[in-house]
Amino acid sequence: MRELSAQDIKDIRKKYGLSQKSFAKLLGIGEASIARYETGAVPTRANKNLISAAADPSFMAECLKHDGDLLSESERNSVEKVVYALIDINKEGEVMEINELFEIDMMREGLNERAAQLVGELFDQIGKAEAENDQQRLATLNLVLGKVGEILPTIVMHENASFIKQTEIQGKLAAFESIVRGLEPPKVA
Repeated sequence: MRELSAQDIKDIRKKYGLSQKSFAKLLGIGEASIARYETGAVPTRANKNLISAAADPSFMAECLKHDGDLLSESERNSVEKVVYALIDINKEGEVMEINELFEIDMMREGLNERAAQLVGELFDQIGKAEAENDQQRLATLNLVLGKVGEILPTIVMHENASFIKQTEIQGKLAAFESIVRGLEPPKVA
């Protein structure tokens, strides 16, 4: 095994967007040791092996499974996104690029916002349908609300972290938006 330079250690840590403290926690190494290694101190053989193994996102996924609760929830979520994106293999057999992951995350945020707006519209229309005692419209709106409720958690599921899956979800939301808008009673002028 080749020597692990201070820059190699920094690069491995930064690849996951981890602070020295969090990187140390996940690997079970002292924070002070990581700081020393990143300024040129030579790691012990055991620590060198751990840090070298951390270059593999699959190893980091295992670290997250075992010690991810040592991180803050937001940091853990952020690291998981990077780790699982690096593990994911796209159709060409290459690791998903970080820019592609960012675009998918942006798409997810947009879909979450869109779904939340749709839920708001559904509740407004359900209230109107109840006030008008329109049982048929009420039943349809409640059915659509249930279906949108099923879609919401799938937006952020790891297995749906692709443009194809997000586009499928987008299509489902668009269909439900169309149904909801078609159920709106005509506005009286």
